[in-house]
Amino acid sequence: MTKWMRLRGGAIEQLEKARSRLRKVETEAEQFRVNGYSEIEREKIGHVHCRGFCSHCKEI
Repeated sequence: MTKWMRLRGGAIEQLEKARSRLRKVETEAEQFRVNGYSEIEREKIGHVHCRGFCSHCKEI
């Protein structure tokens, strides 16, 4: 095996690892977005249902 082939193989392995890490981060970011949106929607619904009569809404 030539030096060039070893370098190329190492570069390909690094690229595959980087792609794997990127997929993991993208998955975590998507979960964070979904959970964050869900929390915001729950808060909106809670505010709509209380219509200003609860102590929390009087503070706003």
